[in-house]
Amino acid sequence: TPGGARFTVRPERNDTDAQKEEENPNRSSFSNRLGGSDLRFLRDNFEAMGDVYANRGSKKAVPTNNSAMTPTYTASKRISAKKSMQSLVDDLAAVTDVQAKDDGGMARLLVFFRQDADRRAEADAKRRH
Repeated sequence: TPGGARFTVRPERNDTDAQKEEENPNRSSFSNRLGGSDLRFLRDNFEAMGDVYANRGSKKAVPTNNSAMTPTYTASKRISAKKSMQSLVDDLAAVTDVQAKDDGGMARLLVFFRQDADRRAEADAKRRH
């Protein structure tokens, strides 16, 4: 590359590549979608080439720092989901606190209504017989 490091295929992967070619003879190591370049070359120099090919054909400039990037649609959805989940957890904690401070008042009320309903049912049964 002009003014930069020279990219090459790593020789230590030649044995693995040859073995994969024997296993899959119809597999191509070139891609038409990547301009016909060798995929092994891309694999071995992926991180170094990231800066060279990062913004090719893009209308927007790539921001230099990550804080300048605006969140994507999915990231903003994830953030809003976390916020709503946290508010639900807070609401649930508030309700359980109120319920714990109730001192069984609701349970006593339910028992009272159950006994009242049983008493009325017995009174109706006595009137019928």
